[in-house]
Amino acid sequence: MVQSFPASRLSLRVNSVIKSILFLAVFVFPAYAVDNVVRVTTPTGEPIPYVRIRSAGAFANGFSFTDAKGEWHIDIPVIGGSACSMFAPTLVTSLSKPGFTFDKVSFGIPCGGFGSLTSVVGTGNPLATFTTVSAASYSLVLAPQLIVAAFGEGLADTIESAATLPPPTSLGNRKVVMIGPDGVQYSCPILFVSPAQINFILPNIPQVIVLGQNAVPAVIDLLDANGPIREEGIILKHASPSLFSANGTGEGVAAAALTRIRVDDTISEELVAQFDPVKKELVAIPIEFTDDTQRLILSLFGTGFGAATDVQVTMAEANISVLFVGPQKELENLERLDLDLPRTLVGAGEVSIVVTVDGIKANIVTIRFR
Repeated sequence: MVQSFPASRLSLRVNSVIKSILFLAVFVFPAYAVDNVVRVTTPTGEPIPYVRIRSAGAFANGFSFTDAKGEWHIDIPVIGGSACSMFAPTLVTSLSKPGFTFDKVSFGIPCGGFGSLTSVVGTGNPLATFTTVSAASYSLVLAPQLIVAAFGEGLADTIESAATLPPPTSLGNRKVVMIGPDGVQYSCPILFVSPAQINFILPNIPQVIVLGQNAVPAVIDLLDANGPIREEGIILKHASPSLFSANGTGEGVAAAALTRIRVDDTISEELVAQFDPVKKELVAIPIEFTDDTQRLILSLFGTGFGAATDVQVTMAEANISVLFVGPQKELENLERLDLDLPRTLVGAGEVSIVVTVDGIKANIVTIRFR
């Protein structure tokens, strides 16, 4: 059972780590380029119109299109999917051809069953795409309330960071909305905008939509003052546990704070990483169990835990007691995990921290023991 550990005891050092994490959540480094756009032509090579599809959310391995006059029939496979193994993406696009329209769109399912079209929600020229990943782990697995980073080109005209908490839903003349699997449009709080990267928070949606589901489809739109300029089809799970690392890469030494409680009840807060001028990166500071140490509390920081009901942590194949799991007050979507470190870790050296949330493993980060 998860116990409560007083947040008042995790003050100055924790706040320092949180500020670093918020910096990392904005200035994340790797870039990704994934084309989710499907473009098709007629049998004679002519382009056909752009269509944006919102599906009802069925297992599928492709879409089938038939035009209003019954002249053409086009089958389009789902990118990155396989038959009956995942939900079909909610975006299918093609090139523009004025005067041609579709009157039927259906799923192709070889293993039985049938999905249906909810609505055709756009026509005209295809929008460019971008790629959204967890801002902590860079995983493509997304979840409601996850802090994310979107990579692309021409995403914004300026570089600007949110000046307030909670973050605004409009920043640098840009807005981000998510069309959920329930068809509702949700606004996304924005942390940072730049031409190549935008960081925002996926909205909270009713848990009944995602809880217990393998995955559900959604659409993310990036808007300027005139309307959508980018779009992406995404897949949501009920949780996508992601841990921040000190170097902002999603691996290596953890972005964490250590609270030492001594036998005389005095408390001190310590770093678990320091900058190495030779390696030009943050490296682990070995944690030591001194003779006067009563308890060591390690605070990890992450995102995408969702409505977690079961959180398990292991280090060096030992189960670690979880004292607290929940949002950090500075930013609701920043999760904090407080761990009670056992003395059995003395001399363990570098250990991997394995966090599992409702059966889903987070990315691996490390700490070091003396």
